[in-house]
Amino acid sequence: MQDGFTIHYKYLVVCPGLQFDRHNIGGLEENPGKNGVCSNYSYEHVQYTGECIRDFQSGNAVFSYLQSAIKCGGAPQKIMYLAEEAFQKQGVRGQSNVSFYSANADMFSVEKYTKVLNQIIEDRGIVCAFPTEFNSY
Repeated sequence: MQDGFTIHYKYLVVCPGLQFDRHNIGGLEENPGKNGVCSNYSYEHVQYTGECIRDFQSGNAVFSYLQSAIKCGGAPQKIMYLAEEAFQKQGVRGQSNVSFYSANADMFSVEKYTKVLNQIIEDRGIVCAFPTEFNSY
């Protein structure tokens, strides 16, 4: 510690916490859980995600992954794949655009999985954009 005090331990568990700074994105703070804005990282709003997927008829379904540490790096993609499959089963996939915007350089941090995921998104017609491509959108 800064004051020179030493703490002895057998195990160290660091829990820095998680902070959602929705206020930093205009309009986001007041909209999760309504107006088509979903968050699977909010207990209060996660059921709304399922409602939006079930009620989706056509248009743009946009999924994103920010550049921050989360417990499961694949979670933002998982809900996208589940939604895309639901749109297929509901017969509305032809009237929908599914896109994934990631702050990471690729679909996944492990190349072996990236190759498989890239094939899946190509097969399903999902549009993906990464930091180097953002200027074209």
